[in-house]
Amino acid sequence: RRPGVASGLRELTASWAPDLVPAKIDRSRFHQILDELIDNAVKFTPQGSRIRLEADMHQQEDRLWVRVQVVDDGPGVPAAKLTSVFNAFEQIDGSSTRTEGGLGMGLALCRQLIERMSGQISVTSEPGRGTAFCVLFPAGDRRAIARS
Repeated sequence: RRPGVASGLRELTASWAPDLVPAKIDRSRFHQILDELIDNAVKFTPQGSRIRLEADMHQQEDRLWVRVQVVDDGPGVPAAKLTSVFNAFEQIDGSSTRTEGGLGMGLALCRQLIERMSGQISVTSEPGRGTAFCVLFPAGDRRAIARS
C-alpha cells in the first residue's frame, strides 16, 4: 500500500505491544485482511491524513485476544451506515457520482475470513474525526513462545 499512501501524502505508522503473542491465524488470509483494511483507509481518507496500524493484547471476558486495529483520521462513516459496512455489495456512497470504485465486497470478505479463523471484527467511527476497524484473533499459547 506504500504507493497509495505516498501518492496521497498520507502518513502510515505501525506499532505493536512488546508483550504481543502470535495469534491463531492463517497468515496469507491475515495479509489479505490487512491489505483490504489499509486499502480502504487509503481510498477514503484525504491527502495529508494519518493511518495507524496497531497490534496489542486484549482481554475480553475470560479470553485473551490479539487485537489489530487500522485507525484513520479521515471523514468517518455516517452512523446510519455503520451497521451495513460488512454487508456484501454495500457502499457508503452508492451514488453514481462516487469517486472510489469497488463492488462493496472487501469488508464482507474480510468478515468471513476473520470469522473462519474464530475472530471478530468491528468498526467505530465519528464523522469528521475518523474510523477504526478492530480485529480480534484468538491468542496463541504464551508457553509455546517461551519454549521456542
